[in-house]
Amino acid sequence: MERFRLADLVDVARLQRMIDSLYDAGGISVTILDGDREILVASGGPDACLRYHHGNPDTYRRCRRSDAAAEKFLVEASLSDGRVKRRYKCENGLWNVAVPLVVRGMHLGTLFLGKFLLAEEEPDMDFFRRQAVAYGFPEKEYLEAIEAVPRFSSERLDAMLRYYTDLVATLVDLSLARIEAMEVSEALRESEERYRDLFDTLDQGVVYQNASGEIVAANAASQRILGLSLAQLQGRTSLDSRWSAVRKDGLPFPGEEHPAMVALRTGKVVRNILMGVFNPEEEAFRWIDVSSHPRTRPGATEPFEVYTTFMDVTERWKVLEAVKEKTEEAEQFFLSALDLLCITDTEGRFLRLNAEWEHTVGYRLDELAGRFFIEFVHPEDVQATLDAISTLGNQKEVLNFVNRYRCKDGNYRWIEWRSFPAGRRIYAAARDVTVRREMEEALRESRDRYRLLFERMLDGFALHEIILDGEGKPRDYRFLEVNPTFERLTGLRGGDIQGRTVLDVLPGTEPHWIEAYGRVALSGETLQFRNYSRALGRWFEVSAFSPRHGYFATIFTDVTEQERGREERERLIAELERKNEELERFTYTVSHDLKSPLITVKGFLGLLEQDLAAAKPDLVRKDMERIGEAADRMALLLDDLLELSRVGRVVNPSALHSVEELVHRALEAVSGRLAERGVVVEVLPGLGNVYGDGPRLVEVFQNLLENAVKYMGEQGNPRIEIGVMPREDGIVYYVADNGIGIEPRYRETIFGLFNKLDPRSEGSGIGLALIQRIVEVHGGQIWVESEGKGKGSVFCLRFPPAPRIGGDDV
Repeated sequence: MERFRLADLVDVARLQRMIDSLYDAGGISVTILDGDREILVASGGPDACLRYHHGNPDTYRRCRRSDAAAEKFLVEASLSDGRVKRRYKCENGLWNVAVPLVVRGMHLGTLFLGKFLLAEEEPDMDFFRRQAVAYGFPEKEYLEAIEAVPRFSSERLDAMLRYYTDLVATLVDLSLARIEAMEVSEALRESEERYRDLFDTLDQGVVYQNASGEIVAANAASQRILGLSLAQLQGRTSLDSRWSAVRKDGLPFPGEEHPAMVALRTGKVVRNILMGVFNPEEEAFRWIDVSSHPRTRPGATEPFEVYTTFMDVTERWKVLEAVKEKTEEAEQFFLSALDLLCITDTEGRFLRLNAEWEHTVGYRLDELAGRFFIEFVHPEDVQATLDAISTLGNQKEVLNFVNRYRCKDGNYRWIEWRSFPAGRRIYAAARDVTVRREMEEALRESRDRYRLLFERMLDGFALHEIILDGEGKPRDYRFLEVNPTFERLTGLRGGDIQGRTVLDVLPGTEPHWIEAYGRVALSGETLQFRNYSRALGRWFEVSAFSPRHGYFATIFTDVTEQERGREERERLIAELERKNEELERFTYTVSHDLKSPLITVKGFLGLLEQDLAAAKPDLVRKDMERIGEAADRMALLLDDLLELSRVGRVVNPSALHSVEELVHRALEAVSGRLAERGVVVEVLPGLGNVYGDGPRLVEVFQNLLENAVKYMGEQGNPRIEIGVMPREDGIVYYVADNGIGIEPRYRETIFGLFNKLDPRSEGSGIGLALIQRIVEVHGGQIWVESEGKGKGSVFCLRFPPAPRIGGDDV
C-alpha cells in the first residue's frame, strides 16, 4: 500500500491558524504529530512544559516516551476497534489526551491535547518538588509554573474532546477524500498514458473524425498506411477530392459511401469493408480492411464523432490472388486423385465428390450428391460417426477415423477418413482400407489367442532382457513382461517389476541363475532344471529359451509343495526308522527289565515256601523284602513308561509362562536332593517367557536338575547354573553343571529310551527320553554340550517364539 504523508493531504498553514485560534479561545494547547512523529502543527502550552519539561533532555524524553506509548496503544486499538481516544498522565505528572488519525489502516498522525491538570484532582506537589530536585529546576519558580498549568473539569474536558475528536474525524475525512482524489487522478493519468501508448503503437490504423467528417486525430500506423502526415490528414473529410479509393472489383469508391460517413449518417457500426486507397508516397494502392464505430453522448441521438480502424491487407490480397491460382490447381488434383475426396456440410450432407467414389462404392456421383452420408454407414458405426460429425461441427479435425460404407451391391467396405472443418464446410480425404482391416483382424485374432494362452496358462511365464558388464558377461537381467500365473506363483506384481532388474527386485538372487540365463540369451541353448530360489523361498521347475539374441523367456511351475512333500516323506521315513529302533530297544528292555523282577519274585517265592515250611521267620522276612524290591522296580519302570506314553496325548492348556517361575517350581520339587548333595544353584536374570504346557515345562527343568545331581560325581563344590544365551538362530536356555561330563560319543545316545551312562545308577533310563519328547511336542529342540569326561555338561533348550498377543511380541 502506498504511504501518504499528512502534510501532503491537508493545508498545514490553515490548520496551524485554526489551532492557534482555538488555543487563544480555550487555553488548551494542541499538537499534531505526523506518522513519523515529527511536529506538523502546535499551539501554546504551559510554562511548566515549555520552560522546564521540554528544556531538560531527561524530562523531555519522559514526555516523548509517554506520548509514544499512548500513541502506540491508540494506533493498535484504532486499527482493530475503530476510532478511539485516550487520556493519560505523562511521566512528568501532567495530563494529556491523544487521538490518532488513521485512514484506511494507515496511521497518518496523532492529535495531542494538553498539558493540563484535572480540577477534581489535587496535584501531588511533593512529586513535583522531588522532580525539581532531581532535574535541577528552581523549586519556587517550577512550583509556580505547575500552579499555573490550566485546570479543566471532566465535563469541560469531555466537551473539548468531543470538538477535537470531530476535528480529527474531519481531518480523516479530508485526508481520505484527498487520497481518493489523488488515486483517481493517478488512475486517469495511467489510463490516458495506456490509451496514448496503444494509440501510437498499434499496427492498425486509427482515425478520429468529428460530426462533420473532418479528421481530428490519426495514429502513426494510419499515416504510414495512407502515405500522409498528420498535418495532411487533419481537416480532411471522406468527400475530399484528393482521395483516390476503389472497391475490390476496381470500381471507384465514392466518399459518401466510405464506412466513416455511413456510420455518422446511420449511427450504426460498419464492419470489415475492403477498399483500395492510393498511397502517394508509394504511388500504389494499398488494400485495407475498414471498420467504423460511431460515438454518441448519453441522451443524444446523433453521433458526435466516429473512429475508424483499418488494417493493411495488401499482402493478404496478394496471397488471395495466389490462392486463387492454387485453387485451380487443387481442382485438377481433386478430379484426378486416386483417394476418395469429398466436401460436405457440417450436417453431413455430400456437397461434392470426386470420381473415385464411383469406383469404390458403385454409386454414380449424382446418386451421392446432396444425400446425407450417414445413410450409407453401417448400423454399428452410426453412433461413432455422429460423434465424429459433432467434433467436426466444433471446428476440430478428425484424423484416422474408420467406419464401414454400404456399396451399391449391398456389401460394406472399410473407409479410413481424414477430415478438416472450415466453417460450414468439411473437407475430407478417405481411403478404402478393407483389405488392410481384414489382415489386421486376422493378426488381432492371432494375438488374442496368444494373449489368452499367455494369461490363462497354468505355468508362470516371463520375458527378460539380459544385461552385460563391460567385459560382455551377464551381470543382471531386466523384467519385460510377465503373465498372471507368474504373479501368483512369485507374489511379484508385473506393474511393480516390469522395466526393473532382478537384482533391484530380488537382491538375494544367486549369481548362478544369472549365469545360466545369460548362456540361454547369448548362445540360444535351452535349459531345464529344478532349483530353489532363496530370494523367493520357493522351488521351481524351470524351462528357459531365447526368443532372440540377448533375450530369454522362462516357463516355470512352482514345485515347492512337491519338494516339501518329498522332504516330509524323507523326514517321516527317518522318524519311522528311529521309532523302530526305539521300539526294538523298548521291546528288548521291557522284556529284559520286566522279566528280571519277575524271575526274582518267582525265585524268592520258592525260597519263601521253604523258609515258611522250616519256620524260619528271619529268612521269611528277607525273602519278602527281596520280593517287594523287585515289585518296586517293576512299578517304577511301568510308571515311567506310562508317563512317556502320555506326553503329547494328555496335555494342559497352553499359556504364556515366566521361565523364571517355571525354574523355581522345579527347584522346589528337588530342593531335598539339592540340599542333601549340597548343590549351589544360580538362576540368572532375564529368562523371559515361554509358551506351552506349564506342568510339562516344569517337568523338563525338574528332570534336568535331577539328572545334574545324579551325575555330579565326586565334585567337592557341586554347582548348577540356569540361564539364557542369545545365538544367531534364536534364544537358547541352558542348565549347566560341573559334574562328570559326557564323552562326545554319548551325546546323541543319552536321549535314547533306557540309555544310561552308568547302568548301576538309579532310575529307569527314561528321564532324558521323556524330556526330549516334551520339548519336541512343544516344537523345540534339546541337545547336550560337554568338553568331555570330568568337564561338566550343558543341556540346551530352544523353543519356538511365543505367539503375538494383543499385537505385541511376548
